[in-house]
Amino acid sequence: MILPSRLLCVGFLVAMLGTACASGSGAAPDPVVSGAGSTTAAGDAALSTGPLDPLTCQGVLAIPSGTLSLDLQSLTETAQAGGQPIDTMCAAVYETSTPGDPFLTVALINFDGDLSATAHYDLLKAAFVAQGGALSEVDSEDDASMDRISALIDSDGIGRTTVLRKATWVMTISVGPTTSDSPWTATDLEVIGQSILNRARA
Repeated sequence: MILPSRLLCVGFLVAMLGTACASGSGAAPDPVVSGAGSTTAAGDAALSTGPLDPLTCQGVLAIPSGTLSLDLQSLTETAQAGGQPIDTMCAAVYETSTPGDPFLTVALINFDGDLSATAHYDLLKAAFVAQGGALSEVDSEDDASMDRISALIDSDGIGRTTVLRKATWVMTISVGPTTSDSPWTATDLEVIGQSILNRARA
């Protein structure tokens, strides 16, 4: 079962689905997120190469070893309540049974069109800007690339959240309870996220 602190990450994304799709204003720092970089051992271990099911999140993350467990949730019905413009939504979580241990959470959404996906991505970006935390961003110039935001939060049991958008797909990948406690780095989140979106669109 997904522990309460892990649900904060997924719950934030679901809550944003129920908000009017209009982004706020605010300037993000210069882009510092890159598409290249070496992952840690934890990042490598999270990468899945098998088929991916966007209804259940099966195959989103690799089967873990050691004390980590992998919890999957289908969230499509919940997210579609109220007529939300999505086709599928699911979550995958690495966690242990002990509150306060490091965790990694993925929420994957396929919207009904590019405009809906872009609006939701912009809404998440505006929320992070409003929080006033450290934020970096790379906007793609074409559909073949990804829009990426990386937000350093380090509060309320969440360390860092990275949001990626490619065409109709939007995903968040978060770690906690803090960045210093997490075995996954910012580069890990980006590489894992890009792998997930590339396989989701395959």
